[in-house]
Amino acid sequence: MPVLRELHRTLEPGGVAIIKVPNYGSVNRAVMGRRWCGFRYPDHLNYFTPQTLKAMAEKCGFQVQAGFMHRLITSDNMYAILTKT
Repeated sequence: MPVLRELHRTLEPGGVAIIKVPNYGSVNRAVMGRRWCGFRYPDHLNYFTPQTLKAMAEKCGFQVQAGFMHRLITSDNMYAILTKT
């Protein structure tokens, strides 16, 4: 959360950030297990589902619009548009 807190601090009111992260909640992750392409240490240290990413962003003061890709359970990535309120 430190990154999102700092992002919120530095954005102007109404400022927007687009987030793209691996979708830990994807069916592909469940099927592939440890061989899932989203596991990329040391680049990816934390993993999120659409629900956990939204909850964390809202806790940091953002309004969250989820991108289309989070609706596809097979998608390995998810996008979110964060607006500073």
